[in-house]
Amino acid sequence: MTSYLIDFLLMAALVVTALRTGRMVREIKTLRQSGTELLEALAQSEAALNKAAGAVTALKYDGLDTLRAIEAECERARIAGARLAELVERADFHASGTARPARAPAQAPAQAQAQAPAKALAAGPARGYETAA
Repeated sequence: MTSYLIDFLLMAALVVTALRTGRMVREIKTLRQSGTELLEALAQSEAALNKAAGAVTALKYDGLDTLRAIEAECERARIAGARLAELVERADFHASGTARPARAPAQAPAQAQAQAPAKALAAGPARGYETAA
């Protein structure tokens, strides 16, 4: 009788072990599938990031090209404006028969700021600070 009891307990332990092993196998399969899905998601994310980086680089170069084109057009517009001012001067001269005082050509702002102190010194002392010589 004792042997039947031990056989029954061993059989029950074997059934419980088989059930637990089956459950663990299913969990391992689920984890492997999840790991595969995670790897696929990471690969897709990496591809999307690389695509976005390429787009940013392309936009940078397009922006630089646009900036250069705008700078060139601004320079052309400045030259055209100076030429137009000269033509207006000439037209006024021919229309009135008298000339306006000639204006110096437009200077770049950096040149004008650099020449401002020299002009102030050439103009003489400031008002109210004249010295008797």
